[in-house]
Amino acid sequence: MNREAAISLLIAAGLLAAPLLGHAFDEPFVITLATKVAILGLAGTGLNLALGYGGMVSLGHAAFFGLGGLATLLLIFLRHRFTWWPLHPVGLAISGSYLARRTSMTILLAWLVKLVMLKMGGPSVYRKSRPLFIGLLAGYILGVALSAFIDVFWFPERGHSVHRF
Repeated sequence: MNREAAISLLIAAGLLAAPLLGHAFDEPFVITLATKVAILGLAGTGLNLALGYGGMVSLGHAAFFGLGGLATLLLIFLRHRFTWWPLHPVGLAISGSYLARRTSMTILLAWLVKLVMLKMGGPSVYRKSRPLFIGLLAGYILGVALSAFIDVFWFPERGHSVHRF
């Protein structure tokens, strides 16, 4: 057995032992972390197969993949250790998506309105205002549905674009 195979077997044994030790010491964080490390290892192996055998290996790919994995591990650790930590690891994965970029300002404004309502009026005002905001949402949905319905009959060939996403 060469040195590389021995190191690989040692790492595999460590990954297999980590969940068992976490279960033995009643530490769910270790089990979760070991599971996510194994998943990232499988993703890295898949990336190696896809890009390595395809001849497109780049140090930049490896660096960004490693930085993303480290950032995710840091967010997982902080999320599990500190109950007040506001950032979820899934946010890192979807932050670059098209829909997240399009709706981030809307989400920020909704959070800001909710914060001001809770600070100024308390939970009772927040509870009393919920029907208003549900009505606004229902009115918006009905307006978009009505405009789509009208477009089908008045503009059957062309139509109009309501949203671009």
